[in-house]
Amino acid sequence: MEDDGFLIETEVKQSAIPGGGKGRFFSRDCESGKIIRIQDMTTDLKVYKTVAEIVAENKDLVLNFAHTRCKDSDIETDYVYVNKVPFFTNHSSSNNISFRIRTGKKLTYATRDVKAGEEMLQNYEEYTPVAWFENYLHANDKVSLREFGSKFNMLSGSTKPQNQ
Repeated sequence: MEDDGFLIETEVKQSAIPGGGKGRFFSRDCESGKIIRIQDMTTDLKVYKTVAEIVAENKDLVLNFAHTRCKDSDIETDYVYVNKVPFFTNHSSSNNISFRIRTGKKLTYATRDVKAGEEMLQNYEEYTPVAWFENYLHANDKVSLREFGSKFNMLSGSTKPQNQ
């Protein structure tokens, strides 16, 4: 395995979701609760604390792939994060992975038993609102992952997986 923080074997290929781009898939069965990726919050994620930092660096990357702190967290921040090694996951209210932050580590874990070949899907609604970031996105005709997940789940009333 490459040095990407994954503790299990995965494969990145075309998402099963129409228009979803690339997706990450489980290569083997995985039990509920199993930690599948560990990331250091300071070295494995790029941290943005202000709009000025976003504008000075990679605006397009942040506009399309940034996320805020997950709700299951032992830290309180209004920062924005981008994975240095892309995750390649799409949204579903029937997610099979989730995140928690503990003592400076972002842990990704399976939320249910998963079969080999299943695409990794997260629920974007699990991110916290960060007003300065969401205002910046709105000014650029974008929405946050959290807002996308919330809007999709509300409008669709379904659990069909979707991408942003």
